[in-house]
Amino acid sequence: MNCKNCNAVMRVDQERKVFVCPYCEATEPFDGVSKAELQGMLHDAIRDVRKESIQEAQKNFQNQANQKNANSAGQKAKDVIILVLQIIFCIIVGFFSFLIFTDEKAVGFISLFQLALMITAIVMKKKHRVSRNPKQLLVKRICLILTGILVFFWFGALLHEFDGGSSKYASWPTQGLGSDLPKPEGKLKYTSSTTSGFSATFSAKKADYDQYVKKCKECGYSIDAEETDDSYLAYDENDNKLSVEYSKYSDDIRVDLDKGLTWRDFNWPDSELLNSVPVPTAEKSCLDELSKNGISIYVGEVTREQFEAYVQECINAGFEGYFRNGSDNFYGSNTKEKKRVKVDFQRNSQMYIDVYESSY
Repeated sequence: MNCKNCNAVMRVDQERKVFVCPYCEATEPFDGVSKAELQGMLHDAIRDVRKESIQEAQKNFQNQANQKNANSAGQKAKDVIILVLQIIFCIIVGFFSFLIFTDEKAVGFISLFQLALMITAIVMKKKHRVSRNPKQLLVKRICLILTGILVFFWFGALLHEFDGGSSKYASWPTQGLGSDLPKPEGKLKYTSSTTSGFSATFSAKKADYDQYVKKCKECGYSIDAEETDDSYLAYDENDNKLSVEYSKYSDDIRVDLDKGLTWRDFNWPDSELLNSVPVPTAEKSCLDELSKNGISIYVGEVTREQFEAYVQECINAGFEGYFRNGSDNFYGSNTKEKKRVKVDFQRNSQMYIDVYESSY
């Protein structure tokens, strides 16, 4: 039965015994309606309800599908971003590794392996999301564990590097001071070169140390040599001082080379540190170091008698300390002036004077 007002199909209200329009809410009594018409109206009402339910279900299903597609697209974008970040991370790690570590081939292979593990973990994660295969989840977890181990490897290698590990920045000099020294066979850990000195540390065994000292002697570092089982000290014809030491605890060899002194006409520096120190009598000198709290001077062409006489002058000037004739060293302290002095008689008739401030 259709509504007389809007022509819509009316529905049955059993409690009120009337037909009700769902749109304009107009009512009609059951009177004059046959049983067949009533059954048809009930059928139409049930069909409309079902149709509305189906349409609502389809709408909900479409909304869920759209949401799922949006989530899937978001997850794909997220996976791509994570993959790009991981690739960038591997490239950065590999780049700095090439700069820091000496063994470049090993670093390259490990970086590629780490990248492959990350990509495999992402692929397994995506496949597991679809198939829910536990084996894929296991492979993903194994890849992540191995990646974590490699990350710890990088941190450990970096700590080893800053703790004295081999460095690509360490290089043997090709000119200037130290270039005439034999290049070591062991892994070079550290080098430092200035106009007045050169030092280096490299890994080696005791047999390598003995062989290296032999090569240094062949290079001319054999004048006034002092040698023990694990140390060697000598000079060359230019008065450059070489020191080679072997450490059995770290299996390292330390090389230090000091440039020979450059002598000039005698000059006593004008410094407050030297006010209470006697001025030596000499023809030439060399200023080794000058700072706010200390000064070091080499005096040349000094006899042992002149050295001992100068030590006595220091004692008379108020620097108390024990000195025995024939000794090569004197340490004195002036408590009034709060200064200390060290005087050494060295090879080639050189006298070394070191004056520095004292806290007591």
